[in-house]
Amino acid sequence: RARRADSVDVAGNVRIWDTTNAEHVLKIELKIISGPILDMDWSEDSKRLVAVGEGKEKFGSAFFFDSGASVGDITGHSKTITTCHFKPNRPYRLATG
Repeated sequence: RARRADSVDVAGNVRIWDTTNAEHVLKIELKIISGPILDMDWSEDSKRLVAVGEGKEKFGSAFFFDSGASVGDITGHSKTITTCHFKPNRPYRLATG
């Protein structure tokens, strides 16, 4: 099983790093929203991520960590999302606030 670390920034980018190499190779970088990311969570199988924060029209995204492909839309919010969490078992669901 690969070991990964993640980082986010105020521009809405998520970076996933491979920590098995001494160089900590950047595996993928994704632009998720147009503003700062305030919270992020991994699914229990470590294949999916959700990131939320201060967007303009979009306030978060759920996606596969390795490809960046969407696993669903986060809708219903009209302002900043400050927190998110995956339900810890299948079927996966998200709680946001």
